[in-house]
Amino acid sequence: MQPRRWQTWLRRVVLAAILLAAGLGIWWFWYTHRNYGRLFEMRAGQVLNLERQFVSETNGIRLYDLDILSSSGLRASARIAVPSQLDSIFVGPSQQVPAILLTAGLHTGKEAVNLIPPQTNIIVMAVDYGWSGEFDISTLGNMKRDLGALRATTMEAVPRALLALDALASEPAVNTNQILAVGVSYGSYVSLPAAALHPAVDGLILVQGGGEIGPTIAGNREMWNSPLPAPLAGWIGEIVFAPFDPCRWTHRLGSRDFTMMASRHDDQMPVDALERVYRSATTTGTKQFIWIDTPHVAPDDDEVIAVLASNIVAHINREYAPGGPP
Repeated sequence: MQPRRWQTWLRRVVLAAILLAAGLGIWWFWYTHRNYGRLFEMRAGQVLNLERQFVSETNGIRLYDLDILSSSGLRASARIAVPSQLDSIFVGPSQQVPAILLTAGLHTGKEAVNLIPPQTNIIVMAVDYGWSGEFDISTLGNMKRDLGALRATTMEAVPRALLALDALASEPAVNTNQILAVGVSYGSYVSLPAAALHPAVDGLILVQGGGEIGPTIAGNREMWNSPLPAPLAGWIGEIVFAPFDPCRWTHRLGSRDFTMMASRHDDQMPVDALERVYRSATTTGTKQFIWIDTPHVAPDDDEVIAVLASNIVAHINREYAPGGPP
């Protein structure tokens, strides 16, 4: 009788393992093949109300804070920098210039408009992500908390970026044939899906960001003091952030121009991970990979910010001449 009992339990264990593996396989297929674009668009909804509040005017640039309320109940907070001579209060629709939605770094939010020096021929908008606090994955408990919080933040940040693009396209001084999404570092994982989804976006620029998620997380394990081995950390990151996998969105660029600006001295964005994403992009627009060899940008690194900002502005002025379609 004893061997039969063991055989019965063994069969039960094997059956449970098969059912668990099948369940995990079904869940993985569902999770990775969900229509996240549709989810983002539904969460964004339509702009119901747009409130505009004057902040300041410096060096001929007027700053306004925008509070955007969506039909889905989502709110987005954005800041826009408009050259005073192009302010909608004084200018007619014949005076239109390129515009960018800038998403730059996790802690920057709408303050990112200050990263671009005052421009007389470009309108700049930045949107808040909704993140607060530091990002800490130095222990397993912190990792579970902060990875979950970052995923939830990014799931809301993409719809907020879509709402900000709606608001940007409604500006009278914006040339709606010359709207670009510009993502820097973490912001690349917000700007890429937003650009692929929003019909008004003509071009996408990723700056020191947008690399494959698994290799990027694995490459940053030591900097973040993760307690997990690099391959395991990268694998978990790929699962958690599957909705933002860059290669999922680079296949949906359509006719949008696509530019990556990367650095061979960047210790946070592996070059191979960036180049693989670039190669995966399918677009009938222009496609460029530009090397700007600086260290990875930080909010207080004025020198690197200045170099990157000047390259972004020069690229826009070169590729998108103000006053007409490119």
